[in-house]
Amino acid sequence: MNATESALLDRIWDMPILDTHEHLPLRPALRETPCDVLTEYLSHYFDKDLISAGMPRPLLDQALDPSLDIEERFARIEPWWDLCRLTGYGRALDEAARGLYGEARVDRASIGRMNEAFQRGVQDGGHFRKVLKDKCRISRSVNDGFAHMKGSGWSDDELFAQVLRLDGYLEGWNFLWDLLGEYGTDMRTFEGFLAAVRADLLASPSYGYAGYKLGVAYSRPLYFARVAERDARAAFDAFLPVFLQDRLAPVPRALQDYILRFCLGILQEMGAFVQIHTGFQEGNGNVVANSDPLLLTELLQDFPGVRFDLFHIGYPYVRQTGVLAKLFPNATVDFAWVNIISPLAAENALCEYLDLVPQNKIFAFGGDYLFVDGVYGHQVQARRTVARALARKVEDGALDLEAAERTARRLLHDNAIDKLGIRL
Repeated sequence: MNATESALLDRIWDMPILDTHEHLPLRPALRETPCDVLTEYLSHYFDKDLISAGMPRPLLDQALDPSLDIEERFARIEPWWDLCRLTGYGRALDEAARGLYGEARVDRASIGRMNEAFQRGVQDGGHFRKVLKDKCRISRSVNDGFAHMKGSGWSDDELFAQVLRLDGYLEGWNFLWDLLGEYGTDMRTFEGFLAAVRADLLASPSYGYAGYKLGVAYSRPLYFARVAERDARAAFDAFLPVFLQDRLAPVPRALQDYILRFCLGILQEMGAFVQIHTGFQEGNGNVVANSDPLLLTELLQDFPGVRFDLFHIGYPYVRQTGVLAKLFPNATVDFAWVNIISPLAAENALCEYLDLVPQNKIFAFGGDYLFVDGVYGHQVQARRTVARALARKVEDGALDLEAAERTARRLLHDNAIDKLGIRL
């Protein structure tokens, strides 16, 4: 670390963060569910690296078996853990070990002590909030809890601004069908179904939703064709009897395309933001080409009043995402997840985006974790990414230290408030 980077990191280290993306539990009771630290750390991301390294899945099951001693469980997977320690996922866990438990890294010698400290925090009931507020200095997190909730009191508004998933309107109507039926329209007609969708979206702010999320790039391409109403109606009429016989039947692509555009038309009226998964998908064996951000070009053109937040900077389609953010006033680039996919890729992308994209359209951090210790490790890496990228700009003469500090505050906090309208 050179002197410029060190000076910037000192200034950035205690800055508040507006966290643009998490998958954390919705209710306090779920946050303190008894478990152990190894189960937590293997619940998201790093377990996929272990499988990619060649670890047999039965060993993962053994590592998650609570009837076995935690050190014994770790020992069974330790060879693969060491192979993956230098990945972004592995480095985030080691950062959590250092920052939250005072251990040099996660290993056989430390896992027992970490678990004892983790259990004490969970039993005290304050681990979750302590990590987010005291350790990470996160002012608020935009959270995708996967659920489709109605009513009030289901989310902690001090910690979270929740987003509503649009995926359910397009795929898997099983749950959605019953929920939308509560609006009193005839769901067996095309008009009645769309009326229920509209009513649900218009009501969503009153249920506590601050924005919307689209994650269907895991299951289909991000291109949504301009489908004529008559064709969508015909697709609905043909699909309905199939769905009523098999409520898990897949919704036809043309109908999905029409419904999403119908939803975006409503959200445009509402002036809403929509976060869209682009690029790399979590897991093993996914079809990355489905999530090329350039597939969204027509949506950006057709719905200029929707604020599209392009997640994960489209990695590995990094330049494509930057071009969209440069060309379209309604597109922003979001580094959610990227700092733990590859810290170096994140640093290089941020340097390039600062050359390419207005800096008020860049969000530097979204933890994108299911468990809170991971958020801590990720924000450490994100702060370093910002410090390293801005240090390069200072050394190039593009910024002085004061301007770099102001830019860092925009990237980590202020931009998300201004562009997404998140209230603190």
